[in-house]
Amino acid sequence: VKVELLAESTNSINISKKSDTTALKDTIKNFVTDYNNMITMMNGLVKETKDANFQPLTKEQKAEMSETEIKDWEAKAKTGILSGDAILKSITSKMQTMMYGSAVEGGIGLYSIGITSAGYTENGKLVIDEEKLNAALETKGVEIQELFSKETTGLASQLNSVIDGAAKSTGVKGSRGTLVEMAG
Repeated sequence: VKVELLAESTNSINISKKSDTTALKDTIKNFVTDYNNMITMMNGLVKETKDANFQPLTKEQKAEMSETEIKDWEAKAKTGILSGDAILKSITSKMQTMMYGSAVEGGIGLYSIGITSAGYTENGKLVIDEEKLNAALETKGVEIQELFSKETTGLASQLNSVIDGAAKSTGVKGSRGTLVEMAG
């Protein structure tokens, strides 16, 4: 902040400061949007129905088809492959549980800043109460930073742990992510 006084005055001057929370608010809104998109995708995969008419192709069937036909067939054959998958459901459940709890010991949770469940019919998505978020940004800036970024207990760290626990592709057999182990 730079203040330049141009003239002497006998009148008192009040100077106040106010944090610009626009960037943080936009980041939080993007986080919620990205989280909701991920939950939608995962729920879609678990609920997707398999079409029994599209089984994997044999070598003979592939020989009679064009590359485009093979590609289209195989895409349809993969539809619903994760239907009802327990591992994917578990990952989604862990993410939802984490989002609804308090991420920082003794600190605040998403509900404290106006971010709550969108309701049972939305299958784990979050919704933002803009008024509560604005009020929280004005009064709880440090706590909000810790909620998202504190090492090991912040939401980003916890979310990374859940995803890494599912998708880690390095290490010896048995130490990789659950999805990687399942896929071989």
